This record gives sequence, structure tokens and C-alpha cells, in this order.
Amino acid sequence: MSFELFGLNRIQLFLGCMTLVVAGPAVIMRNAIKGRLVEQRPGHWLALSTAISVTWSFLSGVFLLNFYVAFYT
Repeated sequence: MSFELFGLNRIQLFLGCMTLVVAGPAVIMRNAIKGRLVEQRPGHWLALSTAISVTWSFLSGVFLLNFYVAFYT
């Protein structure tokens, strides 16, 4: 999975975006770790990527909990 969605039809684009909404933090972390190990990027790059991924995951969880509470209680 990657953030590159150019050249897809509308259905594939929609499904790809929905998948990236959930899997985005994993993609960011995979690329950050690869960049640190292979491309020798600085450590603060990995720390910033980790902070973005954690925040994204937290907000996704808050959204899903709000959705659950709104529709199933």
C-alpha cells in the first residue's frame, strides 16, 4: 500500500482512499523506518513520523468510538 493513487478509476480511487484512512499510519511508519535504515535520514525524521502516526491513529479511534456511540447506543 502506498499513497500513490494516480491513474485509478473512481471506484479504485474511493476504495484506496478509504483503505489509506485506516492504514495511513502503518504506511507512514513503514516509510519512516525504511528511510531511517536505508536512506540514513536523521532521527528527528523518524520521531516526527511517529508523532504523526500516533496522532492519526488516536484520532481515527476517537472517530470510530464516536460513530459507534452515535449509532449503536
